[in-house]
Amino acid sequence: MVSESNTNGLIDEFTMGSVDIGNGTVTQVNVRAYFFKAGTGNPQIDLYFNGSWQGWQSISSGTYNYTWTGLSGNQTDVNNMKVKFKSGCVGFVRFNIIPIQ
Repeated sequence: MVSESNTNGLIDEFTMGSVDIGNGTVTQVNVRAYFFKAGTGNPQIDLYFNGSWQGWQSISSGTYNYTWTGLSGNQTDVNNMKVKFKSGCVGFVRFNIIPIQ
């Protein structure tokens, strides 16, 4: 779980559990996250896959799936996969809570 308050731009990074894909190829990764935000701002999520970060996506309050498509990865890429979250707290009341499911 990521939980922070009064800090804009805080980044938390997590490694992911690995799955045996054999000789297969991964073309899409889906991350399901629950997020709660009070105040305003633009918190974001990013995926590390196939040797690079794939691009920030804005996070919305609630439980949502965040998907990166057009990938081409093998078992090594799955083993090295990571997710990072960037807070976007602004305003008087501000906090982010992101438990990973």
